[in-house]
Amino acid sequence: MQKLLVIDADADAQQIFRRIFDSPGLQITVSPSVTAALELLPAVHPDALIMNLELGVESVRRLREKDGRLPIIVIGSTEAIKTATEAIRLGAYSYLLKPFDTSQIQKALLSALEASRSMKEVLTFDATSGNGAASCWAGQSQGMRRVLEQIGRLENGCPVLITGEPGTGIRLIAQAVYQRSDREQQMLIRVDCDGIPETLLESELFGLERTDSAPFLINRIGRFEQCNGGTLLLHEISAASLSIQEKVVRAIAGGILQRIGGTEKVQVDVRLICTNRQCSTAGNELNGLHPSLLAMAGLAQIRLPSLREHKEDIRPLAKFFVEELSSDLLQRPKSLSAKALSLLEDHHWPGNVRELKEVIRKALLNSKGISLVPGDFPPHLQPSSTRHLNGQAHLQVSRKRPVKGEELAGLARKLFLWARTDSELKVIPAIERELVINALVETRGNQLHAARLLGITRATLRKRVAKFKIAQELSFG
Repeated sequence: MQKLLVIDADADAQQIFRRIFDSPGLQITVSPSVTAALELLPAVHPDALIMNLELGVESVRRLREKDGRLPIIVIGSTEAIKTATEAIRLGAYSYLLKPFDTSQIQKALLSALEASRSMKEVLTFDATSGNGAASCWAGQSQGMRRVLEQIGRLENGCPVLITGEPGTGIRLIAQAVYQRSDREQQMLIRVDCDGIPETLLESELFGLERTDSAPFLINRIGRFEQCNGGTLLLHEISAASLSIQEKVVRAIAGGILQRIGGTEKVQVDVRLICTNRQCSTAGNELNGLHPSLLAMAGLAQIRLPSLREHKEDIRPLAKFFVEELSSDLLQRPKSLSAKALSLLEDHHWPGNVRELKEVIRKALLNSKGISLVPGDFPPHLQPSSTRHLNGQAHLQVSRKRPVKGEELAGLARKLFLWARTDSELKVIPAIERELVINALVETRGNQLHAARLLGITRATLRKRVAKFKIAQELSFG
């Protein structure tokens, strides 16, 4: 059960928070003052904290000194913007303006709880340990042992670049790097560079100051300052422009940054972890990275192998996931038949370990017996070349060579004739679905690159993924 500590002297506000966060999976403790909350911290061990900013910005400093990993959400009025900016500089996790709606504060809390879990969850790399800790899906193969040994040899504070295909466990390895450093008791803040528009990413990282030419702007503290003394995780660093990457390198190397629009030099002490996923089958996971980033002094590079490169780990990982997910789904323990294990070992696993876990979950939901058999697994694992999904034929479009001109016309004619003989086949949606799946497989789940391959926008791609329920078949992370 996760724990929330609320600090507010107003009894009515306390009741509102209790009502908003009424959930069997969340334990709420309310404190009327910061002094009382500080006394409660050692006993409650909250995963997140919400406080009224009227209690004073210095309260953030006192709370962070007591627990450097505690995500603090501060709430205040629009008149307290300057105070809120200072609270963020002191390490508050996020700030909400009054009046706020229920969805806003619930979303902020979910984000804070996820950040807390990443910092405090104990990891194990042994899929067969069974000790209740979270698994990094590492396995015992030679390739994964090399990765774990490399993590163990990292110097404290050195910048780290983690690369690999989606679903190989990049996020968890980054979490492990953080936990095995001398900054594990300080904040870990993650920024998804591929999820923030280019025009906003720079201010997100380095902050923003109001200027005479832009008086409508609000001063903003960037993530570098916010996690000063802690660790900054930049996910998908290649999605940031080369100029932003260069500023990141300068901030890490020199320990100094300058907010956008500002003239003051701000000192920062941040440990940097970057991740970058391989974009395509023949792609290079270092594409799009600034040379100065790769040449950064002390930079350690960790490459995670795909599951295809350590297939000997499929059996122990599959058995571990069956045990783990059976418990999560409140099912009796089940086993894997020999044929089911062979089926798993024969699969290509474009989604890597994350796909393996999702496949096991679906099989457990489908299974009626005490052992998982091949028929319990999703259609795309079956040896048959033709599958039917949602009543529509699943067309297999070859990617062996490009189709142009007359070949494209010939293919279209064949598909048209096929559609005439099958009244249930909706040929255009079926082809469109296959093109989206092929693009996602080719780019290992990177929607930005898949959209470019298809010549559509990322928003259009997302709509197609939702429309055709593609995310339920492919598991990329």
